[in-house]
Amino acid sequence: YSKILLEYDNYIKKETIKLTKELYENNKININKFTKQDNFMQKNIIYNILNKIYNNTPNIITETNINNIINLCRNKKDNLELNLPKNINVYKNNNSLIFKQKQDNKNYKIKLNNKLEINKHIIKKIKTTKENGNNICRLNSKDTELPLYIRNANKGDKIKVLGLNGSKLVFDILMENKIPKHKRTSYPILIDNNDKILWIPNLKKSQFNIEKNKNYDIILEYIEKEEKQ
Repeated sequence: YSKILLEYDNYIKKETIKLTKELYENNKININKFTKQDNFMQKNIIYNILNKIYNNTPNIITETNINNIINLCRNKKDNLELNLPKNINVYKNNNSLIFKQKQDNKNYKIKLNNKLEINKHIIKKIKTTKENGNNICRLNSKDTELPLYIRNANKGDKIKVLGLNGSKLVFDILMENKIPKHKRTSYPILIDNNDKILWIPNLKKSQFNIEKNKNYDIILEYIEKEEKQ
C-alpha cells in the first residue's frame, strides 16, 4: 500500500512540474489555461511556483497565500494586486498573473538632455518628424522654464490637457489608458523646472504642446521598449 502511495505522490509531482513549465514562463501564468486545470492541480502549481520564488524557504508559504492567488485568477476584474511575504507582489493584468519583487522606491527625477531611458520608456529629442500622435511632443522654450525633467507620476498630479477646458488627474488618465496599477507610480511624465506637467508620453499632451504648423524649437519622441519579464 505504501508503494502505491509513493507512486501516486511521484506521479503528482511529475504532473505538477510538467504543467508548471507549460503555464508559467517569464514570471507569468497564463490565466485562461491555468483556470482550466483541476483545483487540486492549481494548488500544486502555485505551491511549486512559490517554492521556486522563495528558494524552498520553509514555513513561508501558507494555504491562505495559495488560495488568495487562485481567487485572484478567478476574479473578473483586471489590474489587481496581491502582496505576499518578503516583498513579492502578484499582479493580474491582461490574462496574465505576474510575480515580481516589489520595488520600494519608485521615485525619480532626471534631467532630460538628448535621450533618456527609464523603466523601458525612451524619451529623446529629435530634429524633425511628420508624426503628430501622443508619442510626439512639440514645445516652445519660451513657454516653459528650462531645463526639462522626466519624473515619475505622483498621486495628485494634474495636467492641463490639450483641447480640454481645465485640468485632469494624471492617475485618472493612466487608469483610463489601462496602464497596470503596479506601473502607474513609476510611469514617466515630462515637467519643466517649475514642476509644470507638459506631457504624459504616449498618452496625453498638455495645453503647452505646439501644433506642428506653428513655431516650436523642441521636439520630443517617445518609444516604449518591449518588456521582458
